[in-house]
Amino acid sequence: MSLVILLLGCAVATSAGLMLVMVYHALCIDDLRVDHRNPLDVCRRLNPMIIPEYVFHFVVCVLLLGTGCYISTVFASALAFYHAWRFVNKASGMSGGLFDPMTILNKPVLRYAQRENIFKLAFYFLLFMVCLYNLLRAALADDQSFSPQLTAPGQMPIEP
Repeated sequence: MSLVILLLGCAVATSAGLMLVMVYHALCIDDLRVDHRNPLDVCRRLNPMIIPEYVFHFVVCVLLLGTGCYISTVFASALAFYHAWRFVNKASGMSGGLFDPMTILNKPVLRYAQRENIFKLAFYFLLFMVCLYNLLRAALADDQSFSPQLTAPGQMPIEP
């Protein structure tokens, strides 16, 4: 197994984990929207997950860059730039996360959070598919370079 296949396997696993995190985000925000949870509880659950999400997305970008998938890296880095912009432009006074319990119940803020999570879930799904495609392409290219000779048991392989 080559290093490229290993790195792409890590990228596939990480992007699958990011999809699960976005599903959790969407469920928490939907619970808030239908009044099953209070805003303080939702913000306490979501804010600690913001920085790890950004770090793991950056890891996927680095893994794609390390494997030589430059077009996929550009595709993945678009959301990384949005993450950086969003974190730099967060409301003042918010130390650890992006969600503020005082403003998250405002209809535009809640709608924006829902749309952002749906978009990020779709983006991570596409990223998962791109990483999986690159992994399969690399595995097939590696498999074609290793072509064993098919011989009967006990016979020596015939060299061309």
